[in-house]
Amino acid sequence: MIALLARVLLLAACATAVLAAPEPSRTTRNLSDNLYPVDVVTKPVALRDIVPLTNAQRLARGLPPNPPRRRSRTARALQPRQSSTCVAQTGTIAVSAGGYLSATATSYGEYSSTTDVSQALLVSFCVDTTVGTTFDLQTLNGLSAYPYLGAVQGFADRSRDLAAGSFNYYYIAGTEQTARGPAAPGVNSFSAAAGVAEAVESNIWTLTDTNELVPSFVNSDGTAVTPSIVYVSSSNAFAITSDVGAFTSNFGAAQPVTFTFVPATAATVPV
Repeated sequence: MIALLARVLLLAACATAVLAAPEPSRTTRNLSDNLYPVDVVTKPVALRDIVPLTNAQRLARGLPPNPPRRRSRTARALQPRQSSTCVAQTGTIAVSAGGYLSATATSYGEYSSTTDVSQALLVSFCVDTTVGTTFDLQTLNGLSAYPYLGAVQGFADRSRDLAAGSFNYYYIAGTEQTARGPAAPGVNSFSAAAGVAEAVESNIWTLTDTNELVPSFVNSDGTAVTPSIVYVSSSNAFAITSDVGAFTSNFGAAQPVTFTFVPATAATVPV
C-alpha cells in the first residue's frame, strides 16, 4: 500500500513539473531543423511590371522603336540642373554556382535562382564615394512593394548579429530602403509572405574591381562584418551568414557562392 501511494505521488509531481515548464523563447527553443517558420500559410508577394526596353534595346532584338511621346504644349519652367557624384549602373546578378538571381521569389518572399537570363533580376545602383563605399541595390523588375535587394533577419536567429561560431543568418529578399547601420524592424517581403516581423538592412553592398557584389553587414555594436553568401538548394534561396560551418551543421547543406554584377546590354536586359 505504501509503495502504491509513493508511486502515485511521484507521478503527480512529474505532471506538475511538465505543466509548470516555461514556454520556450526565441533564444531557448530548439530550432535546429527550422530555417523557416513551420505551420505557416504563406501569402504571395507581387512583382513589379515589366521594365520597358529602350529604343536601342528594341532595335538590337529586331523590334520596332517605341512610339514617340506626345509633348505637352504647355510651357514648363526649366528645373535647375542637379549635380551628381555618380552615374547609376544597371544590370543583372550572376551566381557563381550557375545562373542568375531571379526576379521571382520563393513562397517565403526570398529571391531565388534561375538559369534563364530573361527571368533574371534587374538591379540598379549608384556608388557615391562622398557618402561611403556601401550602397543599396534597387530592383527594377522584382517585388513591387519591396524595391531593394536587402538582408532580412532569419526566423531561427538567436540575435540580430552575424559572427563566427553562430549559425545566425539573413535571407536575401526584398526590403525597404534603410540607412547604413544595424538591422532594425522594417518592411520586407519575407515578413509579408510568412507573417513574421523581422529586422532588415538594405545598405549592405560593395563592389570589387572584378564586379563582385560583396555584402558588408552592420552588427548591433556598429561594427561591420563581411558575411558569406550561401545558396540553399532545398529552398532555391540565398542567405548570408558569418559561419558557414555552423549554418550547415544546424540547417543542412548550403553552398557558398559569390554574386557578380553583369552590366546590362541590349541583348541581355530581361523583358
